[in-house]
Amino acid sequence: MTTKQRAREAARQVLLHPLLWGALCIVVAVPLLGTAHDFWGFLLCLFAGWSAAHALVRWLHTMPRTLSVALHLAASVGVGVLLFATLADDGWRGMLPPAIAAALGFTAVPAAGWIWLTLVGRVSGAVAAASRRRAAALVVPQWERVGDVWNLRLPVVALRSPVYIATVATIAVLGAGLVVTVTVVFDDILVRVGPLLMLLVLGWGVAAPAYLVLRAIAHHRTADVVITVDGSRDSQTVRVARSPEAEVLFEAPVGGIRSLQLSARTSPVRIVIRPFHGSGLVLLVGLARRRPDAAPTFALPPAHLIDRLGSAGLVRRPPHRSGNGDVVLESTGGAAPG
Repeated sequence: MTTKQRAREAARQVLLHPLLWGALCIVVAVPLLGTAHDFWGFLLCLFAGWSAAHALVRWLHTMPRTLSVALHLAASVGVGVLLFATLADDGWRGMLPPAIAAALGFTAVPAAGWIWLTLVGRVSGAVAAASRRRAAALVVPQWERVGDVWNLRLPVVALRSPVYIATVATIAVLGAGLVVTVTVVFDDILVRVGPLLMLLVLGWGVAAPAYLVLRAIAHHRTADVVITVDGSRDSQTVRVARSPEAEVLFEAPVGGIRSLQLSARTSPVRIVIRPFHGSGLVLLVGLARRRPDAAPTFALPPAHLIDRLGSAGLVRRPPHRSGNGDVVLESTGGAAPG
């Protein structure tokens, strides 16, 4: 590259730099504020604030990752302090010309928003990447076939359907009651902090502790089970038993099952068996305690097993009605066989 080309490239970079355009916008905006063209000055200030923040974030991305993230955190705190100072009614703005004080306030809002937004994006992206790497290394329980018998071994929290429904209803009622109680008791404080901080307080102060208690109870009730589907033509049954005690939790012929739901991708991750007679069984997989290298899900039944169950009268629901690729098998009969 010749000297002339390098000079042209340097000039192009300067002319396209967001800081230059931000400074020009501020220079033009300040005389407009407080006049009949106040709205255009306001828009220019917003663009100037975004330009300054964009230039800062772009510069941070040129640094080593650790230093870049540390400075990004510092910048987010600093711009927060600046935003608070520009919005606080402390009288300091009286020392500045009204147009300049207004310009500082208008530019601080988009600058803070962009710095915070990009920081959240970096953190969530890093977390998502780490989750994907960890998920790729986790072992997903698979169906094992021995002849005409398929077995699936996995840790679950086993609940009878009435108990599961009562538990969900109780949690919903208690959670709503707790939120209402906190809102009423701390009404004055919550009104002053604003809706966003209110959600954070309720989330971390109410929802998070409730979830931790629920998870602790679920871990305590976790048991290893073996789900056995016998697809032989003379004995087509579905059986759930604890392992290694071999205590049978559920057993019924395929023709006696109203529906079999295997939700490996939707929350809560679960397997639900509903027979024609008697109470059903809900196996919660996602909440169960598991080994560090085990995935909080399970493999869906292989196509051959689904076809065998279909030939016995338990037909797969159309995928567009099951949602997210989960498998829902429903009986084609209106009643249990006699």
